[in-house]
Amino acid sequence: MARTRFYKDVIPSVPKQGVLRRPPRVKLSAEARKILKIRRKTTAMSYQEDLDNAWGEIERMKDQLAMKYSKSRLRVGMDLHGGRGSLTKGRRNKTSAWNAFVWKMRQNAGESAPRGRGALADITQNHEFRQQYEATSPEERESYVKELERHKATNAKAQRVSTRSKTNDVIHTVAVIEDELVNLGLRTGVESMLVVVKGTTNMTTKPRMFTTERIENFLAGTLKIDPGEFVTRMEGCALGGLKGAANHKNRLSSARSTLREIINTKLVEISGDTTASMKWTHYWRDIVVKHRVIVVGWPDDIPFGNLSDVVKTLSDYESLTRKWQSGKISFKALTEQEFTEMDEDRQHRIDNGEIDIPLPRKTRSDKGKQRVGSSEGGGRPQKRKGAKSREHVRSDSDSAQGEESGGERNGDGGDCGGSLATARDIVAGPSSSSNGVAGL
Repeated sequence: MARTRFYKDVIPSVPKQGVLRRPPRVKLSAEARKILKIRRKTTAMSYQEDLDNAWGEIERMKDQLAMKYSKSRLRVGMDLHGGRGSLTKGRRNKTSAWNAFVWKMRQNAGESAPRGRGALADITQNHEFRQQYEATSPEERESYVKELERHKATNAKAQRVSTRSKTNDVIHTVAVIEDELVNLGLRTGVESMLVVVKGTTNMTTKPRMFTTERIENFLAGTLKIDPGEFVTRMEGCALGGLKGAANHKNRLSSARSTLREIINTKLVEISGDTTASMKWTHYWRDIVVKHRVIVVGWPDDIPFGNLSDVVKTLSDYESLTRKWQSGKISFKALTEQEFTEMDEDRQHRIDNGEIDIPLPRKTRSDKGKQRVGSSEGGGRPQKRKGAKSREHVRSDSDSAQGEESGGERNGDGGDCGGSLATARDIVAGPSSSSNGVAGL
């Protein structure tokens, strides 16, 4: 009786990665290269044309399905398109045994290993290195793969300790997310908003906000919220909680006041006028023309204007304060020749419509008319500001006694009457009555 051989007793052969062999390089003539170039261009143009036709056919299918089933083209497009962005696409992260072996040999070599861009090419083209890899057992290769995977996981989850690296990481990641949101909106028609603020004071990253057009109109038109103020309040809440969000407006006001004091102090120092203060609306008239000074070094990313209107974040106030204190932003005195040239250039730009002159303040509607303040002239009478009643009220007996003794005080009476009148005059002040009695 013959024995039956089962598959579990058969040891499968281990697949081996063969030696990389390059195909022989064929030298082409100039005419052959020209023909191949024309063929590639023709193929690319044909492919692009067919691709455009396919997209046109898809658009026609959208219209047909929307009319047939009484749906909007946006709904049909959302159900029809199945594309995904690069952040959501599946990635093949399986570690190759060859890559793990090369990484392990590089770790073992240490400083003596080749460096630079050509290091990998030198390793892969070395036949002795290839033979060493083929002689490695499957268990060793598996251990190399596991070790490399642990190394990748550690590098992927390592915390960035440098402030600059953190800032660059935030900027690049947010830029990629913004591109993905734009592509997502084009594919599906969704509206999105992205807000990124720092959650710790160890970072110097500015708040970043991305909104589509409809979301921006909703914030500004419906909710009446300035996007800059919204971001700064959210940053205050992230840094200090609800209390920080409530006090964020006070912090902005304090930073604005500090910056204005610094600017006014610098202006007083350079102009010599102790009453000088910065004017933003009439900057040319009240600062340049009057004091012959200009502001130099103002950053390009912040518009030049009233701080309450152009600066919305606390980080911008802090940045401007540091630049004014360090001298990067300062006042510069002008000579008469420089002022004349600037005046001519400004007038030329005004004539061309490049800049607008601030409108003068609207005058009062009653300018040139006499303002009547009394009831005799037909105007409203002035409101009485004093007391409407006497401070002290006299009784009837006091009035009667005063009338009886009035003649004595008016004439050459005795000392008692004169003394009484003098005492009352001291208490109540001068009297306006005809009989000489002091009115209390």
